[in-house]
Amino acid sequence: DTVLPSSWGMTTLWYWVPRHIIRVLAGEVCREQQRLGKRNIALHAELDEGLRVRGDRGLLERLIRNLVANAYQYGREPGNIWVQVCREGEHIALSVRDDGIGIREEDLPNIWNRFYRAGNARESGESTGLGLSMVRQIALLHGAEASVTSKIGEGSAFLILF
Repeated sequence: DTVLPSSWGMTTLWYWVPRHIIRVLAGEVCREQQRLGKRNIALHAELDEGLRVRGDRGLLERLIRNLVANAYQYGREPGNIWVQVCREGEHIALSVRDDGIGIREEDLPNIWNRFYRAGNARESGESTGLGLSMVRQIALLHGAEASVTSKIGEGSAFLILF
């Protein structure tokens, strides 16, 4: 069992779930987002069979949901979001990529900080600045690394390596 970091302001115990959960969760989140999507943004999912990650179902679901929701929120119409779960060397990779507005280079080092909102998020007023901070913390709790590449006007690619 693992304890959530005290920086989250809680000490709730959570339990590991079966190793197959990442593919199942990614598929569920993608189907849910497609139903909720009211914008002209297509969601493409490529979820390889047989890849397994141990983790807390609720936290992993939150991680995937935050990444996909951000891609929709900052996407352009017509646009695309690609969600992929695959093997990358010795790791299992979860990738969420979009062809949206992108993140300014000067904002990239700070996007994982709590309450930080990149310039385009501040302008829209729709962000709390917590989503990507949660993504990174959840990844770390699962022994994973979170990274991002982005270019203004071309989109962003978030990669979680388990």
